[in-house]
Amino acid sequence: MPELQLKVVRADLTWDAASLSHVTGTLAVLQVFCQSNGSSALKALFTSRNTGIGRKGRWLTAEDLEAYLYALSQPGALTGALNYYRNVFSSLPLSHKHVRSPVLLLWGERDAFLEQEMAEACRLYIRNHFRLNIISGASHWLQQDQPDIVNTLIWTFLKEGEGRKSYRN
Repeated sequence: MPELQLKVVRADLTWDAASLSHVTGTLAVLQVFCQSNGSSALKALFTSRNTGIGRKGRWLTAEDLEAYLYALSQPGALTGALNYYRNVFSSLPLSHKHVRSPVLLLWGERDAFLEQEMAEACRLYIRNHFRLNIISGASHWLQQDQPDIVNTLIWTFLKEGEGRKSYRN
């Protein structure tokens, strides 16, 4: 049986307390808005030129969009996603622990939500191998924009280092 390798693959990473602390007060409002009358806001999020999927051939069909809107409008549908952000911001200011596991960070060149400088800043907290791949033409929705590239990058990264010592933080 192959040895377990602890590696980190992220498509987004660090949160700066100063730039994102305003989010903590808006999560409950966002959840209520999205589930009550926010379908137009969600439509814009998924389909606008700035925030939607960037690759033309991968855009959501009208049926896909309606399925997402229906699913997200159900009671509790956003709880898990919003709990992620609640947890991230629950211990502000963030402690800066160093990561010793190899890290692959995937970033969309056209990400409308996260600045590329945030990706570069992650390098400061990685004490081992850090690889940043900025995917050309990709938006925030990397897997939808460039699935073959994303899958290849992740697969290659996970296969690297087989047989080496495992890393523990």
